[in-house]
Order: sequence, then C-alpha cells, then structure tokens
Amino acid sequence: MSNGLRRKAYRLGTSVLLALVLLCPPFELQALTSIYAAEPSGDNVTLYEENFDDPDNFGSVGGVPIPAPWLQEGEENSVAKTSVSSTAPSTPNLVKIDGKDALALPVNTTGYGNLQLSYYTRASSYIGGSIIVEWSGDGGSTWTTLEEFKLPPGTLEQKNSEPNKLKVQFLGSGADNNPNVKVRFRVGELMSANMYIDSVAIKAQAIPGIPPAETPVPIPPPVEPQPFPVPEGVELYEDVLIGNAGTRSIYTSIAVPKTLPHAPMPVMVYIHGGGWNHGDRKQALANICNYVTKRGYIGVSLDYRLTPEAPFPAQLQDVKLAIRYLRAHAAEYHLDPSRIGVWGSSAGGHLASLLGTTGHMDSGETTALDTGHVVNVPDLDGTGGWQEYSDQVQAVVDMYGPADFTTKFANSYSSVTALLGGNNAFSVPDQARLAMPGTYASPDDPPFFIRHGDADATIPYTDSVTFSNQLKDAGVKVIDVKIVPGQGHGFTGGAAEQANAEAWAFLDQYVKNRTAAKPTVHEPDASNDHVPPSWPDDSSLKTVNIGTDFIKLAWPAAMDNQGIGEYRVYQDDELLSTVTGVTYTVTGLHPGTAYAFKVKAVDLSGNTSAPLSFIRSTLTEPIVPYATVNVTASDSDGNIATNTIDNNLFTRWSAAGNGAWIQYDLGERKPIGYLGVAFYKGDLRTTQFVIETSDDGVMWTPGWSGASSGRTTEMQPFDLPDTEARYVRIIGLGNSDGSAYTSLSEVNIYAPFANGDTPVASIPNYTPGPAREPVPFTAPGLTEADGTVHPVHSPHATSGRILNVLNFNADPADNDTDDGAAIQAAINSAQPGDEVYLPCGVYNLNSTLDTLVSLKLKSGVNLRGENQSQTILKTSLDKVRNSALMKASGQHDLSISNLTLTSTWNGVYTTDHKVNNPDAGGPDSMIVIANLGEIPSYNITVDQVTVEKYSRMGVRIDNSRDIVVRRSTFRNATDVGPGGAGYGVSIQGMAKQDRNGYDNDTLWNVVEDSRFEGPYLRHGVLIQFVAHNNTLRNNQFVNTKLDAIDLHGELEYLNEIYGNVISDIPAGAAIGLGNTGGTAPSNHSKTGPRNYIHDNTISNTREGINVIMGTPDTVIEHNLIEYTTHIEDAKGIRILNGPGTIIKENVIRYNTASNYWAISLEHDPGDSKADNIGEGDPLNVQLIGNSLTGNTNGIRLLAGSGIVLQGNLVDSIGVNYFKSEQVEGVEGWPSDSADAID
Repeated sequence: MSNGLRRKAYRLGTSVLLALVLLCPPFELQALTSIYAAEPSGDNVTLYEENFDDPDNFGSVGGVPIPAPWLQEGEENSVAKTSVSSTAPSTPNLVKIDGKDALALPVNTTGYGNLQLSYYTRASSYIGGSIIVEWSGDGGSTWTTLEEFKLPPGTLEQKNSEPNKLKVQFLGSGADNNPNVKVRFRVGELMSANMYIDSVAIKAQAIPGIPPAETPVPIPPPVEPQPFPVPEGVELYEDVLIGNAGTRSIYTSIAVPKTLPHAPMPVMVYIHGGGWNHGDRKQALANICNYVTKRGYIGVSLDYRLTPEAPFPAQLQDVKLAIRYLRAHAAEYHLDPSRIGVWGSSAGGHLASLLGTTGHMDSGETTALDTGHVVNVPDLDGTGGWQEYSDQVQAVVDMYGPADFTTKFANSYSSVTALLGGNNAFSVPDQARLAMPGTYASPDDPPFFIRHGDADATIPYTDSVTFSNQLKDAGVKVIDVKIVPGQGHGFTGGAAEQANAEAWAFLDQYVKNRTAAKPTVHEPDASNDHVPPSWPDDSSLKTVNIGTDFIKLAWPAAMDNQGIGEYRVYQDDELLSTVTGVTYTVTGLHPGTAYAFKVKAVDLSGNTSAPLSFIRSTLTEPIVPYATVNVTASDSDGNIATNTIDNNLFTRWSAAGNGAWIQYDLGERKPIGYLGVAFYKGDLRTTQFVIETSDDGVMWTPGWSGASSGRTTEMQPFDLPDTEARYVRIIGLGNSDGSAYTSLSEVNIYAPFANGDTPVASIPNYTPGPAREPVPFTAPGLTEADGTVHPVHSPHATSGRILNVLNFNADPADNDTDDGAAIQAAINSAQPGDEVYLPCGVYNLNSTLDTLVSLKLKSGVNLRGENQSQTILKTSLDKVRNSALMKASGQHDLSISNLTLTSTWNGVYTTDHKVNNPDAGGPDSMIVIANLGEIPSYNITVDQVTVEKYSRMGVRIDNSRDIVVRRSTFRNATDVGPGGAGYGVSIQGMAKQDRNGYDNDTLWNVVEDSRFEGPYLRHGVLIQFVAHNNTLRNNQFVNTKLDAIDLHGELEYLNEIYGNVISDIPAGAAIGLGNTGGTAPSNHSKTGPRNYIHDNTISNTREGINVIMGTPDTVIEHNLIEYTTHIEDAKGIRILNGPGTIIKENVIRYNTASNYWAISLEHDPGDSKADNIGEGDPLNVQLIGNSLTGNTNGIRLLAGSGIVLQGNLVDSIGVNYFKSEQVEGVEGWPSDSADAID
C-alpha cells in the first residue's frame, strides 16, 4: 500500500479498528493493524547490528559456526562459519557462505516500520557462484528476494575477486509491525568461490501508538554446556557459588594446579565480553586452565548479570563480588590476595577497567563530572557478600573495551542504551558518565595495559584514546597503551601474538613478580586493626641456593586482613634488610660457617607476625653436579642438546612442539635429589615442564612438574623425591608467552643434599667469537674466496644396498594406512651408500616423529622414487608451525629424487598477496635442509621433485652449503600472503649475521633447470639473511604473485642470477633486490653488494629488474627485457637509491604498455615504518651500451648524482630521454637522433 493510501486508511478512525478486532482472526488483525496504524516516523532505530567480531562469541581465527540468534538452515547440515581477513569491512571476522549454507535471522518488528537491511558482500578466487539475500513475512514459509549477489564468470587460469561492498535493501511494507519477519542469506548458484557477508544491521522507524517489541531479535537461549575436558595437572572448580547477584545466586569458575606449589600463587581473572548482553564464563574454561599450565597463575572466569536482566551498575557489582570472594577464600585456593590481575575483552575490558579505577571508592562518596555536576557515586559494590574484603586489583588488561559514553556512537549503540537502562546516552549524561571507567580515575589506580585496533568497527578506538588520556590526567603512574594499525574488534595473526605477549609480560611484571605491596582491603580507619599477619600452614624458611659466600633465602607469602607491607630479614638477630618480595640473598659470608636467619611479616598497620627461622651453613667448597655421559633430545631447532652441558649460559638447546624432551644419561644408577636448570629467556617467561627418572630409559617415573620462576636466566633448583636412577628426562609443555619451544641453557643433576637444601652451581655466560677470521670473497657465484671456481658436487652415488620400502610394509595404495613409519624404518636401517627406493604409488604419511616432521633423512642415504609424477609422498601435516614433510639437519652426501611431495590439504587457494589465506594448510615446508647448531648440511641434491600444497617454503635451505635443487617443479602453495608464505625455494642464513668464517655459512647453493608455476606462488626463489655466493640459473618462472626471484633485503651479497626465463609477473619484478618489509629493528632493508644479474630473459613484468633501499654495487648486464604490453606504469630496470649500480649492454625492447620506461632512476623514500631506512637518491649509477628500442619511453632520470650515460641506443615510441633539473651526470649518446627533454 502506498504512503498516501495508508494515511487515508488511518483516517477511518477507531470505530473501524474496533470492528476489525471483533471480526478478524489474530494474524489477519496483525496485518491489518499495520495498514491502519500511523506512519512510521522519527529517526532510524537500530533493531539489530552484528559485525561478527566479538572474540568471545566468534573467535579470531576463523571456523566458528555462527550462533543464535542466527538460525543455520542449510541443507545437509551445511553450516555458515566465520573467516578471518585483515581487510574485512570490520576486522577480524566476516562470514563465509558456501556449500549449502542458509543463514537466517528472525526479527519481531512489532511497533516498527520502513525496515532497512544493510550488509557487506565480498568474493575472492572465484569461477562462479551467488548468494541470495531474501526476507519472509510469515516466518519462512514464503520468501521475497532482495538481491542475488551473482559473480561474473571466471576461469581456472584467471580467478576473479569482488571487493567489500556495502548493500542497503528496504523490506516491503509487509515487514512492518510484523512479529514473524525473517531475513536470510543463502547459497544460490553452485559455488566455486570464497563468498562472504559482514556487518549486518537492521534499522527501522518507530510507529506511533504501537508499543515496540522489547526484544526485536530473540535473546539466544542458554546452551547446555558440553563437559569440558580438564587438562592434566589442573583442578577445575567449574561452578563455585560466590554470593548473590541481586536476588539470585551467582557462580564463577576457578582453575588451580593439582599439585600446589609451596607459595600462594598469583591470580588472573578473565571477564568475558558480549556487549553486556550475552556471553558466559564457561567460554573461557580453556583459557583459565592455560593460565595454570602455561602462565603460572590461578585462573578465574566470571559471570555477571547481563543487560536483559539488570542495567549498570549490576555488572560491576558482580565482578567486584568475585574479587572479594577470592580474597576471602585465598587459603582455600592457595592464592595470593595481594597479586590479582584482571583481563577483559570488549565489554569485559570495560568492566576490568572499572575494577581498576573504582577499587578506592567507598559507598556514599561524591564525584565531579566534566559536565560540572557533582553527583553521588552509585552503589558500585552491591551487597552480594564478603563486604569486609577489598575489591582492588593489582593490574588491568583492557582489550578494545568501550570507555566513552559521551559520543554519538555511544548514543546510538544499542548495547550502551541497554546498559543505561534503556536510555540513550545523551538523554542521561550524568548516568552515562558514571558508567565510564575514566570518571573514577585517580593517582592510586593500578597499572593499565590498553590495546585497541584502529580498524575496530564495533567499538571506536577513540574510546581507548579518551580513556588513556583520562588516566594520564588523573596521574595514574603506569599506562601502557597502543592503537594497533589494521586490527579490528579482536586481533589476528602476528598482531594478536604480539599483543598477547606484551600483555603477559606486563602482567608478570605488575602481578606475578610484583614487589610493591598494595592494600588488599580499604578500611576507613585502620587504627583498629590489631591482628598480626599469619603464615600459611606448614610454612618454613628455606634456602633457594647456597654457596661458599652467600645464602639465598625464600619464604611463602604471609596472609593478613589489611595486606602485607614488608618482610624483615634478620641474620643472627640483627636486622639485615626490609623487602617486599619473598626472597633475599645474604652475601659476604664465610665458607663453612653456620648462620641463624629469621623473617617476620609486617602488615600495613605495623602488626608483626611470628618469625620463620632456621640455621644454615655456607658450603666449604663450590657444589659440583654429576658428570653426564650422554645427552639426547627429541629434536632441536639447530640449538643442540649438548649445549645444556657446556657450562655456558650463552648456548642453549631448543626444540619446538608440546612434549619436546631432553634426556641425560649418568652412565649408571646414582642417587638423585634435585636438578639445577637454567632457561633461555627465563627472566621474561615461565616454562611449564615435567622431570622424570628411569633405570633403563624405557620405564619412567614422574619426579617433578610445574613451572620455572619467570624471574631469572640463572640456575634454578627443582627438588625431586630422593631416588636412584641412571636417566633423567625433562619434557617441555610450553611457555607463558604462548610459544611452544622448550629452550634450556644449562642442566645439572645433583645428589641429595643435607637438610633438604638445593644449592646449584653458578654458570658463566661466555659469548663466543667467530670460529676463524672471515676471508672476504671477491667474485660472485660459485667461487672460492680467492675468486677461483668452486665446483658443484656430483649427486651422491648409491654404492650399497637398495632398500625397497615395500619390504618394510609400506603400502603404495592411496588409503588410510600410515606409510611414514615404514619409510622411516627403511631410512633408519640404511647405511651410508645405501638407497631407500619407493616404487610408484601414493604413500600416506599420517604420523610424525615429533609432531613436526614426517620423515628424517640420514647422511649417505639416498631417497629415490621410481617416477617423478607417479611416486607420491602425501603428508597429513596441516597448519603446524615449523612442520615439514622431510628434514635433514646437519646431514650430508645424499640425494632426494623422482618424487612428488604433496599434502592432504583440500582447501581453497587464493591469489591475494596482501592478506594470508584463512583456509591455508598443509605443512610449512616440504623439504627442510638445515644446520644442527654449528654443523651445516652439505652436498645434498634435490633432483626431479615436484613440490605442492605447502603453506610457506617448498624447499627451505638454512645455514647450509653445497645444496643443489635441479630439474624440479614448484607450484600450488596454499598461501601467498605476507609473513613468509608461498615461496618455492628459500636459501637463508641468520638474520643480521654474516656467518662468513663459520662452518654454517650459507653459500654455494644452486637452483637450476627448475620450473616455478604461479599463480599460487608468492616468490619463486628467495635468498635472504646475509647468504652469499649462491647461484640461480636456467630456471623458468611463470606468473608468480610478486618478485619471481627475490633477494630479500637482508644484506645478501655476491649471488649470481643468470640464464633464467621469467614471464608474466603483473604485480612484481622478475628480479628484485631490497625490501621494505619486516619489523624494526630486524626489518628488511637493502640487499648486499655486488650481486650479478646477467643473461636473463624477461617478459611482461611490472619491473624487469628492481633495485631499491640503497642496495649497492649491483651489476646488471646482457639481460633481455621485452613484451610488456598491458601493465601500466611498468619499468624495465628501476633503480631507487642503488649506489654504484652498473647497467650494461642490456636489450630492452617492444614494451608498449602505457607509461612504460625502459630504465628509470628515482628517489627512494625508504621504509616509512622503520625510520625511513633506505631513503636516498641514486648515486654513481652507470648506464653503458644498452639497446632500448620499440618501447613506450626510454630513459628517465628523476633523481641522482654522478650518473653516467654512455653508448646507449634509444629509439622509443614516445620520449627517449627525460632528466629532472636536479639530476647530475655525464651524458653520451651514439646518435644525434635521440631526443632529450631537460
């Protein structure tokens, strides 16, 4: 019905409506009242808005099914899920619609009209498909199409993409004042694409005279929780009654170690987000268990009343109740009441921040607002219980929490409106400010850690800017705030890892390792406190370490109703020192001498506890550990196991993966009392680990489990029950910074010591110099330091047995049988000179040796398939960092040949090089050839191998030499995004370290006669990290996403690149030198000097050869660059600040693309994210004897000095020569016909 007709109908009056009430059935009456009601009017009201970014409900890694109130109506149980993208309309998540997905949202529009639906669409890597957007006015019986988002056809060779696009659709009048509306997004045409929606909103105008629906979109019903699998070593109290929330009970979840440490533990409290209107503490059960196992904290997750139940300040009252409960029950949960940190995300961040700023507030106080009003502080504490205890916290982590309710955004944000009792923020300005944490900021507030993404479409990052400024203005002493570029409501990728690592370091500093005691209660009058502190049951004074001239004391944290102010340490009844921590080292003692020590706790009112005391003697001589006969480990990252027994804290053993172990053999059974262990980065993180003992190395007995202190890189003692054993094993279970590496600097094993003390040796830290004086190399490529030719090794010949893997029970059929163990058994049984032979077939590698590698290669043992295309090794490794199908560490003299290496990954490829593929998978690498500490791999040949379906590097050569990759094919990487993804071959040394002079220098590696097939490769071959004298020759590169050959801007020098055929690189260079990527201070920058680029054939590329970032002394000669006809603004050779570059006798021809320049010298602005490193103009660049014919334009000199042009032939369609006025150089031309524009 038109608007005019609706208005006339309304004028019929109330008598007609009364008749309709009497005559019409209810549903028809509902429809008719929408006709005879007043017109919708006024501002748009947001009925529903969802960006799918709240990490508590949608995660931040993708693959989360979209929950209620959305309905999953897809056929055959097809479920729409989140997908992660840094370029989503609101980051990190969008919703992927594929398969047979149908995602519907029920809406009750009673009291509303003129409904408007808005959303974003997007597609990538598609051949075809469509999403249908539709609505129903009868609960889904019939549907009206609003849009079919249909993709124009693509092809396998050229898959297309569609950018983020905002769509706005208006539902028909039948959707007005209707309780049975649904909107739905579903798959239309069969998809061969990645298709997405994001940022769905429904807005409407109110209809005067009709009470609006209280909940236009249904509140998700409670979900029956699934039993949570509690990790080993954790005691989880899942439903702890803590008190009353209004008129009902409220619960929390608490995770503690099963084996409690001696001292009470710090606490980390997590507060969930969800717009104050949804969410559940049990979403974080895994998190709080990780706090115990990996972080060294007791973990707590809170519930609070949601806005459908109660407005502010009910939510704050409930979280304050939880803090008080924890302090009241500190002894029960073995927690330290003076070390409580709180972490909240989104709405949880808001409540965490309020805990931080209101801990000092007392009931009945007033506060001055920025409106000029002085108002009474609302009842922030509530009466839920445990009122005599403090709700102060010691540190706050606020992740993208809302904090400013004075903005237009807050005024229109429905979640804020609900928090304020149904009032828009502008209508209740004082009430809005009283719900803001910054209102209560004061100098005695705890340290704050704040992170917010500048691409957050859910909560503006300006909220965090405003809040942090309020904290600063109030004089809060510690405020760590960062606005993170490109991140949305929930961080992803490296930004998430960095923010989490920074947050935990912050918490460890201000909570776990806290040295300044703060009150744990706030009493108006502390003078009435006459209760002295007390010690936990069975407390005693202990020694952490004893030497000939020192004793390190330790004691448990004392307990007190007011809080501990200090500890007093006495030696022979004389006061030595007052400290706030729980350890103290007494120095200046005499060897073999007994001393009496005691420690007293003093509370904030001056009350003193009973002492803990003992008598101990210093050592008469330094403690000596057992000698170790042998040490072995599950794996290493090149930092080998023997480094832990070299009496040097500088070296270490490191291995990746949960469960990595290192094992010590004492040679015979000996009495064992304790271990001394030093941890790499031990002052920055805790390491969770287990110690076991064994008589035979087969049957193991647990001896100790827990975490390192996180406070020192020195030796730490770990006391075992006294036993006798020959073998000791340490098993790593992860670190508090989230990394899965176990990294130990030194390990000592000791006999039991008198009195149960655990003295450990002091280990020096020696920084070694280079193995020998480095010898400067003088010529590029395969040359020795003196310039003589370095010979390429011959492939290792088989001189012994041929071991057929079928005889080791490998199955060549493509089935579920694991063939990895059989193939590895063949490798293990081989002797140098033998060959492991694989007949044609598909060999499924479904097991791993150490969670990271399917097969480990062996020196002198070849691995050969029968046929390159028909002998297939297929690994099940998927999305495991640092994983590889096969690995050779510190191995030599072997060959890998006639194989196809692939994975079980079956996801969707992407060609978007700006973001990582959320669907990427397979192993990180297919072949890793690496060093083992100082020992390189060498004389290894990879011949006639096809490599595909990996995420990062097809063949990775680390800190090794004389590796040859030949006659091989690289294709179909599952990711071509940033951060090391999608390389064919990577030859790399150590970042920022020239290893010339070390055995594990990276040189004399060769890639030859191989093919690199795009578009699913980011780079074909990459050389990085000060690698030198490597050679890339006679390869073919087609359609890589970025530079086909990339010298990656890490000082690579004297490498030789020749004879390669490179074509169709529309977004990069055929050969690139220098790079602006990376992160300061380890960012990429210039490539090193005297790389030699010659005799390559290049066609249809954005740049033929690109030299940037101050890369010096490159020689570019005898290259053919041709036939770039459709890439606008392309260049044949481009030099940005490339001092000393020689461009000689190249042929650049028939490049007719718009604005093409055969040679262009330009100013380099440098890396804007790293203090503009690499900035500068070309200097002393020589252009000699080049032939530039049939190109759009010839030579362009935009910047530079000392430029030499000599003997160049230039015959262009357009401009032959352009020189800016500021360019200084010497010009010479072979003919008068060449024009010049000055």
